[in-house]
Amino acid sequence: MVTVPHTDKVLAVASSPIVMLYCLLGFTGYDTISSHVPDTYFGLRSLVMIRLLEPSEFTNAAAVIRASFATVAADLGLTEQNCPKYVGFVTTGERLQTQHGWGWQIYGLYEMERLIGYVSISKAGAGVKPDDGAKEDVSTYEIHNLAVLPEFRHSGYGRQLLDHCKEKVAESGGGKIVISIVEENTVLKSWYIAYGFVHTGTKKFDHLPFTSGYMEMNIT
Repeated sequence: MVTVPHTDKVLAVASSPIVMLYCLLGFTGYDTISSHVPDTYFGLRSLVMIRLLEPSEFTNAAAVIRASFATVAADLGLTEQNCPKYVGFVTTGERLQTQHGWGWQIYGLYEMERLIGYVSISKAGAGVKPDDGAKEDVSTYEIHNLAVLPEFRHSGYGRQLLDHCKEKVAESGGGKIVISIVEENTVLKSWYIAYGFVHTGTKKFDHLPFTSGYMEMNIT
């Protein structure tokens, strides 16, 4: 593991030769360089970048979310008919723009120039309607819609997105991260548990054909 100087903009992941080239090109930043990335591009490890997305990139990011969540929908038998509000069906660039307006931090994971992953972070309760009874919790942050395109999974990218979220929450003074999942997706639940999340409960909603599961992780 090699670390190069800090910036808030970029997380680069590459092997040592790429690190040298990366620095020579003048990039600086909180860039954690890891060798645990698949070998691609003429035998060199790929350059991976996690950064805040611009509004102009939200449409592309929404397509990544839909494609990523489509595999879960297929596995669980979710359709636009039996679950029209499922994130894999309703996410659009306009929806992400609205969330951005609520103050959500919207990040994309790029491999070279291709957007292949997504995650957003908000303070707990941010964007919730007042009549829902939820209040913003200054110490608790929520992760939303962590996604990696199917063809890029099992390469450590999901963990890199979680690491990035954990770091950003800590920088903001947060002490806890919460997530909600499809409870029936036992593979995903086990993955989060392996990372350090604790399962805290479930809730059934009449308009959803699945059970919502809730998990959290203390980072202090």
